[in-house]
Amino acid sequence: MEQVTKVVILGAGPHAGVLVDILRHDPLVDIVGFTDIEPSRTTPEFHRIPILGDDRVLADLREISSADALIVGLGWELLEKRRALVEHGTILGYKWVRAIHPKSILTTNVFLGEGTAVMAGAVVGPYSVIGKHSVVNTSCSIDHDAKIEDNVFVGPGAVLGGNVTVGSDTVIGLGANVFDGITIGSNATVGAGALVNKNVPDGATVVGVPAKVLRWKDGYGKKP
Repeated sequence: MEQVTKVVILGAGPHAGVLVDILRHDPLVDIVGFTDIEPSRTTPEFHRIPILGDDRVLADLREISSADALIVGLGWELLEKRRALVEHGTILGYKWVRAIHPKSILTTNVFLGEGTAVMAGAVVGPYSVIGKHSVVNTSCSIDHDAKIEDNVFVGPGAVLGGNVTVGSDTVIGLGANVFDGITIGSNATVGAGALVNKNVPDGATVVGVPAKVLRWKDGYGKKP
């Protein structure tokens, strides 16, 4: 008989609620609780699952809940916090589970990194690689031979053509369209509904049809 994995979700907001829905489809996963950034603002339970405390309890979760695995439940607006939690949980020796909705489509030879979530209706084409702790959101499409690095959010309804590369810590907004062969850098943001027909540099935010640079994150872009 296969062993059940006891999972704690890090974060108790809307994105975490979607993970609950996905993980409850897996009979070999037992969600034993959440942590939350500010548990005082929440009820003792979320989706009928207990909140075990704030992020400081990570070191003691095995004793509190017998947990042996984690997944990050924070949304795209907290990418830096997501990365910090991943680093902390990894140092503490936890495993990371994947959350794959049964109504998503993963075609042949797709690789998914640990801690990654694939939502309902998402399609990932053959020979694509999705990195660790990324989110492939509802009804988005990633075509063949894509390379998506770690801690990337691909928004609901976004369409990425074949051979697209996306760097780490990047957000692809809702309904964005990315042409075949495009490279989107690390720490970049593609606005909702954007049409990306040129490569996007590291740290750039691009918007519009066709997409153009709106601004840069600190430390990126042209120097004065």
